[in-house]
Amino acid sequence: MSNVINKAQTTLSDISATEEQYESLLVELGPIVAQSAQSQEYRELLNTNEIKSNLIEIISDSFTPGRSYSTYYCRVFRGILLLLRNISSVQPENGPFYSTVLNSWDRADKSLQLNPTISSQLLVSYIQTLANLTTQEEQEIENIQQTYTVTTKYCSQIADLGPEAEFPFTLLLSNIAKNEGLSLLMKSPALVEYLIKQFHSVDTDLDLNHHHSVLLSLLQDLVSHEGYNNWLVTESQDFTLNFPQILQTSQLVVTSKSDWNNYEIAAMLAWIYDFFKIFSQRSQELLPSQNIDTQELSIVHKNLISTLDCISDLGKFEAAKQFLEHYHAMDELVALLRVIQDNVARQTLKKRKIEEINDQNTTREKKFPQVKSLIIEVISYMAHESPKMQDRVRELHGLELVLSNCMIDDNDPYIKERAIICIKILLENNQKNQQFVADLEAKQSVDDQALKDVGYEVEIEDGKVKLRKSAEQSSSD
Repeated sequence: MSNVINKAQTTLSDISATEEQYESLLVELGPIVAQSAQSQEYRELLNTNEIKSNLIEIISDSFTPGRSYSTYYCRVFRGILLLLRNISSVQPENGPFYSTVLNSWDRADKSLQLNPTISSQLLVSYIQTLANLTTQEEQEIENIQQTYTVTTKYCSQIADLGPEAEFPFTLLLSNIAKNEGLSLLMKSPALVEYLIKQFHSVDTDLDLNHHHSVLLSLLQDLVSHEGYNNWLVTESQDFTLNFPQILQTSQLVVTSKSDWNNYEIAAMLAWIYDFFKIFSQRSQELLPSQNIDTQELSIVHKNLISTLDCISDLGKFEAAKQFLEHYHAMDELVALLRVIQDNVARQTLKKRKIEEINDQNTTREKKFPQVKSLIIEVISYMAHESPKMQDRVRELHGLELVLSNCMIDDNDPYIKERAIICIKILLENNQKNQQFVADLEAKQSVDDQALKDVGYEVEIEDGKVKLRKSAEQSSSD
């Protein structure tokens, strides 16, 4: 084994080496590389300081400026690189090993004018080797900045190389990020965009494979990083292009985890709520318009759904409720709910059938599905066991809005059920809210059935209208 490595070192350093010499070397080197890839026992046998030092010395001397490199040279060099890759899986080592491979990659890029096949194979081998060299936990990784510079240069090519390169590339970025490189990764917009696009193509309805699990874990770190907001602001300069996809992917990542800590929740809501306000206010401008831009409304709607779904999913955390209360989110939510209620007609099965019959003669009504349901769900989270938020909904005249949605609307599946739960939360142990609803019912502004659905009934006592829990509700309590 040592003889073959020494022979490789001599041949690679000889600028006058012939094709016959390279071919002879490949015949000897090939079986060693193949066996080291297949046998753990053989890799452990090769895992000596002498062999690894010799391999690193060869890689260190590779691709010096001013020399041209043949395809044969690259094939032999790739064999040496793969050998180090395989041995490194036994015991990952950093320091000079990692730096040497990284610097060699940078030199190879500047020195080689190869055919695409050889270039791609060499690129994949570099990525795989660096990924193996960084898998050890709690290790200090040198040249993190250089790593991101080099990987940024190649990230646009990785998807074309297939899983052979995609997984180790993701693993390399993940390993670096775990070693205090996350902030630097956030400063590489191309890498963040690459990771977002990778996950956007994943079918999350299926069980995630190892690659996609690593990718998801890395993206969870990214979306909860304080720098993610700045990256999104840059990407959002044109909301009409890729931004809906970016937000939808971010939405999948945010809603994929149930144990966020308070710091992560605050970091995520910093960008989620900022963009929610942007799209909420734009919706309130577009929906009342008679000459509405349907394409823009559709894009705004997609972005609004993504941000609201994130807020709703995080709403179960106390830290999220405090954040939303601090930034007066209830005011924005009720205002948006009111505009939708006033400008988007409720859809029923009967009405939809009439529209289908008269489709060619009927002006199509505005559609803005699912948004009201999500708003009502967030209101429920915020008002739960919070007299302050219960009162704020009443002060904003949001009680009437929620009550008016205690009925079936095909635009918003399950909105009736969500509205009923929300009304229960808003009335629970809140006499002012109960009295407000009783007064509404007395003015025939509320459907009796809606109150029965939430477990309340109206009674008149001493000439005053009051709301009390129904007999069935009291017995169930």
